[in-house]
Amino acid sequence: MYNWMKGNVFCMQATINEAAITLNSAAAGTLKDCRYVRLGMDPEQWLMAVQPVSKRQIETGEIPAGQIQKLSVGKGYARISNKEAVREISRLIGRHPDGEKFPAEWNDADGILVIDLKKTEESV
Repeated sequence: MYNWMKGNVFCMQATINEAAITLNSAAAGTLKDCRYVRLGMDPEQWLMAVQPVSKRQIETGEIPAGQIQKLSVGKGYARISNKEAVREISRLIGRHPDGEKFPAEWNDADGILVIDLKKTEESV
């Protein structure tokens, strides 16, 4: 009898280390054709939102410039490099997430990727 190993090809995940939030290919796929995002925190629910920001929203000033983060896209991942955001996550969860993986889910109604900071890969 085989014990099948967990895969993450279709599971959306965010890996958080001291300098960045890295989205796996499934999570990054929800932000395709996007180069800018903004981050939001729900400290009561321990959730982080990644909202795509269009070029038009930047040009019209619809999204304040101080809230815009660059999304670096590579083959099979996307990364948001922001030490301050990681420090905010650390304060919220009470530890430094050194390479921890957190589940993510696309919220179609709000058009955001939601990262659940209550759960780690081990507790999913």
